Amino acid sequence: MVDPHEPTATRVLTFRLLAENFGSRYHVDPALVLAVIHMESGGDPDAYRAEPSVHDASFGLMQLLAGTARGMGFTGPVKALFDPPTNIELGVRDLAGGIHDYGDPWLALIDYNGGPGAVRWYRLGWKLGPAVHYANVVWALFAYYQRRLKDLETQAAQAAAKT
Repeated sequence: MVDPHEPTATRVLTFRLLAENFGSRYHVDPALVLAVIHMESGGDPDAYRAEPSVHDASFGLMQLLAGTARGMGFTGPVKALFDPPTNIELGVRDLAGGIHDYGDPWLALIDYNGGPGAVRWYRLGWKLGPAVHYANVVWALFAYYQRRLKDLETQAAQAAAKT
């Protein structure tokens, strides 16, 4: 059976240790971090997208808005948002904030993509829209990366048992 996510997952999984480190530090499942990276940049640390609707741009693996990074206290040059450890730490902190604020990682994904206004609209009954679609896709990728990480752990344990 062909895995349609394999090419992208191979790139994304190169950032596994960073996802595990920052996920552990900020209490976010590393599989969720990897799912966001998959959806946002496909594992490309140099990803960039102009965001004219918010007069900003998204940078790096987790496609952080420069304004979001600044709002979290980031004071470095904007080009530093392409640095994988910097980008992943800030992205995980942002995601962790949404999980804390909403008590639900799925709602945190709506917030990550569409901001608090998208969560408000969702809670008012607007169950469609780009941020909800984003959350649904990332949630499916989250389950995918949970399986992938479990498989990698099993493989490592089997390899260790052989030695």
